[in-house]
Amino acid sequence: MTGYMAAPQTKEDKTLHTPHPTSPWKLLCLVVCLLLLPYTTAHAEEKKEVETSAMGASLLQPGEVAMTFGVGFPDAFFRFDFANSESINLAAQIKFNYNLSIPFFGANVFATMPTRFGIVQNSELNFALLAEPGIYLGGGHFDGFYIGIPLNLGALFSLHLVPKLSINFGIEFPMLLAFDVTNGTRTINGFGDKINPIGFNLPIEFVVGAEYRINKQLALFARLSGGPSLFVGTLAELESAATPGNSGRPVDSVIATGVLRFAIGLVYRRNP
Repeated sequence: MTGYMAAPQTKEDKTLHTPHPTSPWKLLCLVVCLLLLPYTTAHAEEKKEVETSAMGASLLQPGEVAMTFGVGFPDAFFRFDFANSESINLAAQIKFNYNLSIPFFGANVFATMPTRFGIVQNSELNFALLAEPGIYLGGGHFDGFYIGIPLNLGALFSLHLVPKLSINFGIEFPMLLAFDVTNGTRTINGFGDKINPIGFNLPIEFVVGAEYRINKQLALFARLSGGPSLFVGTLAELESAATPGNSGRPVDSVIATGVLRFAIGLVYRRNP
């Protein structure tokens, strides 16, 4: 009887199905990956550091602190930031204001606590909200002395397109409620008027700036802001009295004008 019969499987045939040893190319790839691991880790850490900002929306990392020294017009300031969590940065700031952005006002001191709340972080475009309450002491011309409650609210953005550079922009409302504690009759523009004991200032400031990191510890920053500003009460009366051409005229209790501020400075960081 004729027909097809399969050849019996031999021991040698079974060896064809056993797995091959690891390829030399796979070993080479593994070695290269191990050698590149320290570089990729360092690069990732460097990028993470670049995305933090002491003046913008990119919050400091937990445990990181920053000291900022700034000077410009109309003020100079020192600020100490510390990151107590991934989403909140607290700060203490002392600011010496030369004239409250209007030429007649004298020396003013603001002690505030800028607090940044991170909404969008760890991306090329970061977003944070700002709340900055504090206290104010100041005196101007016309022999007045003032105490007040400043409150700055804002929305901040930080853009990171190139390493070590942060482009910061946003909008802020640095309000001030001031009280004239002298509450006396003073001569303004030739009138012996009793100045309103309460004043309010509401600026709307559009902010733009940059922060460039020199190394892990030092960074340079520049900041420019400006916009309309509304004065009410005693602050409006003093502003009105200082306006050129208003000499000999009664002062206004409400006045709208403009504000412009700029500052440059240095940021010193200490990483955890």
